[in-house]
Amino acid sequence: MNIPLLRKWLQPRLQPRLQPRLQSRLRWQSHAPTALLFAGIFFLALAVRIVAIAVPINTDEVPWMIRGVTFLGRLLKGDLANTFIVHHPGFTNLWLISTGMVLNCSLHKLAPTLLGLDLQPSVGACLNWVTKPSDTLPIALWIVPRLLQAVITSLCMVGIFGLTLRLLGHWIAVGAVTLLLLEPFFLAYQRYLTTDAMQNGFATLGVLALLCYLRDGDRRLLLGSGIAMGLAIAGKITALCLLPGIALWVLLMELGAWRQRFAVRGWRRQVLDFALWGGLIVAVIVALCPALWVAPVEVAQRFITGLSNESNRGNFFFWGKVTDNPGLFYYPMVFAYRLSPAVQIGLLALLVLAVRERRQWGKQPELMALAIAVLSVVAVLSSSKTQVDRYINLIVPELAILAAAGWWAMGKGWLVRLGRPQAGDRLNVLLVGWLVLAQLSVLLPRAPYYLSYYNPLLGGAPVAQQIFAVGWGEGLDQAAAALNRLPQVKTVNVASWYPGVFGAYFKGKTLPIRKVPDPPPAPWTQANRVVLYGRQLQFGYPTAAMLDYFALQQPIQTIAIAGIDYAKIYPGPILLSDDLTQIAQRSDLSFGQSIRLVGYEISQPQLPVSEPLLATFYWSFPAAPPPDSVLYVKLRQTAPTGADAGTDTGTNTSTNTNAQTVWSQSNTGLLASNLSWPAIATDTTVRDVHTLRFDRPVLPGRYQLELEWSAPSVNGSLDVVDGSGRTLGKQAAIATIELLPIES
Repeated sequence: MNIPLLRKWLQPRLQPRLQPRLQSRLRWQSHAPTALLFAGIFFLALAVRIVAIAVPINTDEVPWMIRGVTFLGRLLKGDLANTFIVHHPGFTNLWLISTGMVLNCSLHKLAPTLLGLDLQPSVGACLNWVTKPSDTLPIALWIVPRLLQAVITSLCMVGIFGLTLRLLGHWIAVGAVTLLLLEPFFLAYQRYLTTDAMQNGFATLGVLALLCYLRDGDRRLLLGSGIAMGLAIAGKITALCLLPGIALWVLLMELGAWRQRFAVRGWRRQVLDFALWGGLIVAVIVALCPALWVAPVEVAQRFITGLSNESNRGNFFFWGKVTDNPGLFYYPMVFAYRLSPAVQIGLLALLVLAVRERRQWGKQPELMALAIAVLSVVAVLSSSKTQVDRYINLIVPELAILAAAGWWAMGKGWLVRLGRPQAGDRLNVLLVGWLVLAQLSVLLPRAPYYLSYYNPLLGGAPVAQQIFAVGWGEGLDQAAAALNRLPQVKTVNVASWYPGVFGAYFKGKTLPIRKVPDPPPAPWTQANRVVLYGRQLQFGYPTAAMLDYFALQQPIQTIAIAGIDYAKIYPGPILLSDDLTQIAQRSDLSFGQSIRLVGYEISQPQLPVSEPLLATFYWSFPAAPPPDSVLYVKLRQTAPTGADAGTDTGTNTSTNTNAQTVWSQSNTGLLASNLSWPAIATDTTVRDVHTLRFDRPVLPGRYQLELEWSAPSVNGSLDVVDGSGRTLGKQAAIATIELLPIES
């Protein structure tokens, strides 16, 4: 067979059919590495968002979960006017959480044991249960909404990479996404169901797409930017802080300052473009807000009122004290402590370049535009009295891009100095590898409590807690896990700060500890265990008296993360059955017919005279005591000592035959008067702690600890009766305490 002749005959006949396939294959091969990179970014972003997806819960997530199910309930009832719930306005969150709840109920119908909840099998009945008013939702209901958000924000990361690639090139885009994916503080809020996660992603997409449009003129980018900014503003109103910076972009472009990269377009075209852009933003907001469809005026009024209240709320913690206005230094300190060293070094390098090589900096108007957007947000936020560290996450993507540009500029400078500019790609690969290692070194030690990250170069979390309010729910999952091990946990009552966070994990009943004191009896006085939180202690909530009551007590367990004691578990006032068996000293004394001393514990039978004495008493109440009953706890000298023998300094409010000195006494109601008599059930045992302090010089020696119940309504003090029925008088000496001299 004549092969050359056959090839000559076949080639013109097959080539038209094979050529498109060859071209398609070549195009796929050229785009395959980029496609794999996009896929890798998505799956890495998704992985860091869903690993340990159930922990922790952020306290700001709790109201959004409640708002989400409330929004869903009102949608199902057709009550559109009341679907505007808060001024943030958070509609992206509301729709996401509502969708997550519908999926939860659908999954429960398909697999009734999947969520581990006792729900009705039908979707409708499940939704009725989910949307009923409640302050706590079990953790099983959080997973699907968090997973949905993880997918959306991971897609945003892919979009941010793609637009940065178009705007600034391959290596800056790779460096930026490397920093951003592994930035601890940013990642923390990407995992939480607050308004921050989707706002930050959509706002960054909107900014980058708009900048690409202004440079390249592709109108699709303008449309995409308007939609993305609409989603960002519909999620959180702080996205508007970017607008002054965008306005400055347009001004600089039209003045010709960036002529080498951005053409002068003319004011007429700019007005038309931004009218379209703004119209898309408004259209997206209206589409996501059902209340605007039926009551636009009322929504506007409620929005303005809510925003005004938010901007003047005050009560922040900064530089170790509570203040109504943190001031202009707040956000610089946040940048110092919340950004990773890799981002900070990159930003510093870019700043040095901008100062030392102004001409080179002037050739990068895209970087100048991003810097202007950052400064715009910081300026607007700093002018407000409401300053919160998480607000900077709006501009962390831009900061990561600028930092990547700084690292890229440093690498380029090193190569020039070494005389090897041709090795650029190799050095860039090494830089990306270095950034991955640098970010992982600060990220992994804080997993999954990424919000506990503070810059280790500045002392980390132990120093930061002296400057900032710390603790947004981290550690409460561990506290709940510890208490879930109690016998018959479903009958256990635990009072906790951030009850919505703690209650999502706890299997028993959660009682709230709130900022504002509850009318007596406060819920914590009815608890078997009490969980106090670090942030609560910083602010002194709810009252100093309540915190003082626990201050000297030893917690059962302390939950520490990154060097900060986030949560402390204390024995509660109401004993569990197992607690009764662990009382150190048992007693059979009664006071009158209504009060019985079950037992007691002394912190130290021997202690220096400079230290306070902690005494714990366990009371039961066979009958209702007189309502004006007051307990006197006294420390009385047992024998004369030294020069003061036989004398009394005049502070004794009780008398006895020897007239010895009462050196210290506590005369309050139960739980430092936090528990009133009508709130005490006759079948409970109350744990009551008293602190005896020596507010005047006290002599070393032996002292008796005495108890006396005074009830003016029954003409004096209650009789003390022992287990055999003998009356012992009005006072009961239950223990001997030895006060030791202070060692010199």
